[in-house]
Amino acid sequence: MPSHLRLTFECAIDSLLPRFVLVVGVLLGSHTINADTGREILRLANGEQLRGEVENEIAVFRGIPFAQAPMGDLRWREPSASLPRSGIQSALSFAPACMQTSYNTDWYRDIVKAFGADPNRAATPNGVSEDCLYLNVWSPGLRKGDDLPVIVFIYGGNNLGGWSYEPNYLGHKLAAKGAIVVTIAYRLGVFGFFAHPQLTQESANASSGNYGLLDQIEALQWVKGNIAIFGGDPDNVTVMGESAGGANISHLMISPLAKGLFKNAIRQSAAFDINYRDTLAREEKFGVEFARGLSAPSIAQLRNLPAEKILEGAEVFYRGSQDKERRNFYGAVDGYVLHDYSQLLYEAGKINTTNVLIGSNADEKLMYAPREVSDEAIENVIDQYYQKGERTRVLALVQNQPSNREKYAKLMDAKQQSCTAQLQADAIVSKGAGDVYLYYFTRVRPGAGGKLLGSYHGAELPYVFDSHDDWLSGDEIDRNLTETMMSYWLNFARTGNPNDLNLVMWPAYDPAARIAMELSDTPGPIDAPNRALCDLLGPPQP
Repeated sequence: MPSHLRLTFECAIDSLLPRFVLVVGVLLGSHTINADTGREILRLANGEQLRGEVENEIAVFRGIPFAQAPMGDLRWREPSASLPRSGIQSALSFAPACMQTSYNTDWYRDIVKAFGADPNRAATPNGVSEDCLYLNVWSPGLRKGDDLPVIVFIYGGNNLGGWSYEPNYLGHKLAAKGAIVVTIAYRLGVFGFFAHPQLTQESANASSGNYGLLDQIEALQWVKGNIAIFGGDPDNVTVMGESAGGANISHLMISPLAKGLFKNAIRQSAAFDINYRDTLAREEKFGVEFARGLSAPSIAQLRNLPAEKILEGAEVFYRGSQDKERRNFYGAVDGYVLHDYSQLLYEAGKINTTNVLIGSNADEKLMYAPREVSDEAIENVIDQYYQKGERTRVLALVQNQPSNREKYAKLMDAKQQSCTAQLQADAIVSKGAGDVYLYYFTRVRPGAGGKLLGSYHGAELPYVFDSHDDWLSGDEIDRNLTETMMSYWLNFARTGNPNDLNLVMWPAYDPAARIAMELSDTPGPIDAPNRALCDLLGPPQP
């Protein structure tokens, strides 16, 4: 049977039979799906019936609602569980992405262009809408009792952009290796992280904002209640995210609302959350000013405005601001979702018990660095973020970088990525909250794109999902590294430990030894990256 043949199917949980009914027979993993004249329906916990399909021998269900559409009166409210729809519902198409600009597509265009391909090949979502709280499931088998490990992926995009079916995140190749893969959506930007005194007053929890985090928690609740139907183990869930997705996972690790919803966490290029110091009061102040600027001072008026006008206004008020705090849409301390700043809760050991795989890439900030960086700009970065009086020592540690641009990128990489990952690893291990495995991704692809971008922000994702686009240059090293990283990630999802006898031993993180796994042409343990710079960093700050 051709691997691209798509087969519509329906299966039922109530019968718990070890076979699936299709119009034609096909081998799915170790199961034979037999032709039959009858049909059975996959039935979710709320009674809703879904029809998915088999693609490359993996069962795929797309666009499953996990919450009601946060529109109209539900805009800027906590998510409400989705209501069962009558009849057999198609789960064959991805849902629209949550409201956003071209922020993430522009990122893809930059990467595509760097590798010498047509920027028009960049990924785009299936439209955007406020009705966007859907998830997708890839499963190598649908038998309840298989108890496969579950990976729930949370996309990045600075909490401004992103969607659950970007090419980097499609789950069929991970699922084929023996895991259930779920990708989820959550509200972004002003729709996901907007606070206002009136919203706080109407809330039963005296809170507003953090809706994007609440969406993620609601999706994890859905997984807890339904994933066994797809063959997954609801007690062995690993949350995985990159960039903003991984930073959001850090908030889930310290939120009492997410306790017990996952067992392990994989956080890629995401430990910068400990630098943020946002509060409900601050976001409420911004919310009042934003509403006033739209001539809609009441929440009722704001909820009546078209989503497009809200998004357009947010681009001016939030993203166009010179106040870098206003420009960030990340979790704020509200006494409900988050009880304190990330760093303080980590240091206090108030962490949901979780094994963590965490790390960063060697050139995270290079693609974002200004083209021209002066000596004065380098000194300003050092004076702002590193210990007072240590400018000379810090400069010496980046002196081997070929230009001021690379020096700037290295200083910011340490400040926002590699050193913050070590700080969080130190806290998790020292407080006994779980085992930690630290990595450092240094692979540079051959060709012009690699020379220009290095090990750029997001470069590791195609290796984790085996989702290398055809416009990305690659060779046998990339193929081998892909197999290695997928094995490490899947082992970790299964057991909380990335190791097996066929892989180079990855030592658990020890705050005294500070060893990381370098993921490169030849993976192996190394000293944690930028250790000397990390020792000279000042206190966390945006």
